Amino acid sequence: MRSGLPPLNQALFLLKNSDYGIAAIAAKVGYHGSGYFAKLFKNAYGMGPKEYRKIYGIK
Repeated sequence: MRSGLPPLNQALFLLKNSDYGIAAIAAKVGYHGSGYFAKLFKNAYGMGPKEYRKIYGIK
């Protein structure tokens, strides 16, 4: 996915606006492992991508 946004911002968009799983989102924004992606996401936003979806009531 090339939108001019940093990868984690692209991931936020996909988490909010798609039904893709975490591994698919990680791959779409350029990370080869969902574990590494989740670690970076948590460091940046204070929660993992699954928790983000749960808290904000996203699919």
